[in-house]
Amino acid sequence: MREIQAGYDPLPEDALPGFSEDDGSLSASAWTWTPNGDRLLTVYLADGDPARDSAADAAQFAQQLKPVLLLRSLRGSR
Repeated sequence: MREIQAGYDPLPEDALPGFSEDDGSLSASAWTWTPNGDRLLTVYLADGDPARDSAADAAQFAQQLKPVLLLRSLRGSR
């Protein structure tokens, strides 16, 4: 994953590991995963608002959803 994320923007510190990408239009994606690499969360924003930073929005969604969708599921599966 380190090779894949080279050249992408890292997510905020509390959402790491992960990265985001702005595709140059109004769409953007963010990826984050559990520390052991077993689960991946992908956020894709299509047709974002031109007045907003779509990559920052995708990164923020990933940051907010990671503890709810990924980390809670790890705690529940033990």
